[in-house]
Amino acid sequence: GGLQVWPIQQSAGGRWSLGSPRDLPVPESLPCVQDVSLGSLGTVAAAGHGLAFVTPLDETSGIGPTVTHPGANRCAISPDGRWLVTSGTQAAGLRIWDTDYGRLARELFLDRDDAVAVFSPDGRMLFAGVAGDYGFWDCDAWERAHDYYLSHHVTFSDIQEHRPLPLREL
Repeated sequence: GGLQVWPIQQSAGGRWSLGSPRDLPVPESLPCVQDVSLGSLGTVAAAGHGLAFVTPLDETSGIGPTVTHPGANRCAISPDGRWLVTSGTQAAGLRIWDTDYGRLARELFLDRDDAVAVFSPDGRMLFAGVAGDYGFWDCDAWERAHDYYLSHHVTFSDIQEHRPLPLREL
């Protein structure tokens, strides 16, 4: 399997159409892609059969680091492309990778499988969990947002000035 991207074009008359597809590079070791995630800065992540990788949508560079997470078939990439999360129905826990170096940055829910994750639109928070245990993690400290903010700020107004969060989380 592989990945393709179709450019969306608008004609002078305002009509939208799909352009010709273009192949994106995929590691030869990946037999098929089971999930994709699009970053807002022109990157795409893909996962399948325990492997995941990041590749730019433009044609200026090749595939970024390929990471291994046995059983992973899901991925999420942060909007800025800095972080890659892998998980899966048969994967132990959820792994967070630094995409610049392909290094493991953090693991969550190590003793559980079928974890899910999604980044906030601004990329500052990760919402992740498994059945019955969900929460927000601060992407700078990789701590649960509630614990991190309560230990670093004296009052609610200090927290809101630093990084506004929904009242429900605090």
